Amino acid sequence: MGFSVGELADIFRERNAGGAPCHRVRKLAAEKLDLLEAKLCDLQNWRRELRSTLKAWDLRLSKTPRGKQARLLEARERRRQQPCCRPGEHGDPQDIATVKQPRSRPHHGAGNEQQRIR
Repeated sequence: MGFSVGELADIFRERNAGGAPCHRVRKLAAEKLDLLEAKLCDLQNWRRELRSTLKAWDLRLSKTPRGKQARLLEARERRRQQPCCRPGEHGDPQDIATVKQPRSRPHHGAGNEQQRIR
C-alpha cells in the first residue's frame, strides 16, 4: 500500500503497546492517495502535451525538405492545455521544469533567459 518501513514500524510499535493506530493508518493511506492523484494528473498532462507536440512536429516535418533542419525545438508552440485536475487541486501541473536557453543563436532572440517547459 505504499507505507514506508518507518511508518509501519511506528504503527506496529503503537499497536504492540496496546494502542489502536487504525485512524492514523487510514489518514496515512488517504495522504498517499492524494499524492498518487497528483502524480497521475501530472502524467496525464505530460502525455497530452507530448501528443500535441508530436502532432505539430509531424506536420512541420512533412513540410520540411529532406536534409533541411526543421528546428523542432525552437518552433515548439507554448500551448496551455486544460489540466485534468481543478486548478490548485494538486499544485500547478505546468511547473514541471525550467531550462536555460543557449546563447548560440542570438539572432533568434534566445539569450540566457529562462523558459518553462511543460
